[in-house]
Amino acid sequence: MPGAATATVSGITAVVRTRAWDAYPPNLADVVTPLHVRIENAGEHPLRIRYADIRFSAPALDYSPLPPYKLVDYTVTVTSPDPVMVPRDPDPDFRFRVAPYRYPDFPERVPWTGPWKMDAGYYDAQYPKWQEPLPTLEMVQLALVEGVLEPGGHVDGFLYFEKIPRHVRDLTFQIDLVDAQTELGLGFLRIPFVNR
Repeated sequence: MPGAATATVSGITAVVRTRAWDAYPPNLADVVTPLHVRIENAGEHPLRIRYADIRFSAPALDYSPLPPYKLVDYTVTVTSPDPVMVPRDPDPDFRFRVAPYRYPDFPERVPWTGPWKMDAGYYDAQYPKWQEPLPTLEMVQLALVEGVLEPGGHVDGFLYFEKIPRHVRDLTFQIDLVDAQTELGLGFLRIPFVNR
């Protein structure tokens, strides 16, 4: 895949593309740093996919994904005047179960019913960093969905980070790999980037 960086650890593969955004708004990369991420699980453990387990960092800097929705009493609130668009449904054949609190957005899917560590403080800290009118509904629709990726499955979508300054050169994309059932760490998946 042109322009993609890839890493594999313990059967978990992440493919990250930095110039993949081609939706609305067209100038999104001028305001935030969108990364398209595809995660494949060829390992033996169900993998927890959670924004709080992902970061884009440089020496002395640490960027976490900006959640494209805010949490109110552990429910998702999308701020938009148009209620017609809803987040896209990951293909059921992808062996992906949505996080329990996202189930109302995907009622036709089977939610993850195992343990799920909710970090409401993460959303309280990160969501206010958005500058209106972002995030747009299209950004919400195309975002990587939190949930559990079962063995043999894959999922993809966009993560949105604060705009990375041009003087920050060396960056590392990292996912903390966590077994969704046992909540035990499986290691770290890291992909180095050079900011140009």
